[in-house]
Amino acid sequence: MQIELVRATTEDEIVLDGAFLPPPAEVPASQAIDSLLLVHGSGGSFSRGNTLSRAARLRDAGFAVGVINTRGHDVVAVQNQERFMGNAFEILDDCRYDLDAAIGLMVERGYSRIGLVGLSLGSPKIVYYQAQTQDPRVAGLVTFGPVRLSHSYFLASEDGEEHRRIYERAKELVESGQPDTLMPVDFPNAHAMFTAAVYLDRHCTERYNMIPLMDKIHCPLLILAGTLETAARHLDCAQDMFDASGTNPAVELKLVQDATHMFPDMDDEFLDPVIQWARNPQAVKTPA
Repeated sequence: MQIELVRATTEDEIVLDGAFLPPPAEVPASQAIDSLLLVHGSGGSFSRGNTLSRAARLRDAGFAVGVINTRGHDVVAVQNQERFMGNAFEILDDCRYDLDAAIGLMVERGYSRIGLVGLSLGSPKIVYYQAQTQDPRVAGLVTFGPVRLSHSYFLASEDGEEHRRIYERAKELVESGQPDTLMPVDFPNAHAMFTAAVYLDRHCTERYNMIPLMDKIHCPLLILAGTLETAARHLDCAQDMFDASGTNPAVELKLVQDATHMFPDMDDEFLDPVIQWARNPQAVKTPA
């Protein structure tokens, strides 16, 4: 597997590690998407799990592939022994800097029609980024195992009281001048940890809720999820995104039977739809 280890530096001087996988042959100029950029989920990284092996399969299908860390890589990380980062410390709005730098790295290598593939928490990051920037370098989006981030939805869920309890505690800490206090929590996912400020930023607003952002997504979009998603932050998120996609004619929803979050041991069920979509992202709006 030919891999180039790379680094991208953000506008606010965060250094992000990653990998670039060149395609086996020159990508045809007529191809609507010439490269794919994979954006990891919460606590992940470019090298964790099966991300690189899946990236290699996409490369072998004829695409240049980048896999770049965001500042939310791992649970807790440190930049130059000076600045705490990682999922526990990541203000999600900062993904704009990370994705801009990662896209810039792909452009430096000669690619200009980039498909962003958001894995789990990477999904609201790429949707939020594109809704905010309308980046012309982005030729399409794939949200894989999309995550719903919605204070109102969480409050109305069966775990609403737990979310409210954490929300009140986080708000109390922020208001008392302790925004960076780490909070171990079991909602919206078990065994998680966030600072008080991050919990409020990510889970207690509608800012990153992909459903109302759908009317700002004008590029082709593939929404890919499993039918066995059960957690509140995943439940029905893919279908609700599709239903909210409005007048965008190039939206496809694919729900894979018997797949749980991130499709463990189901590489083909993830990769085949992404490859098919990337070869023809302008397909007419298609439900599952």
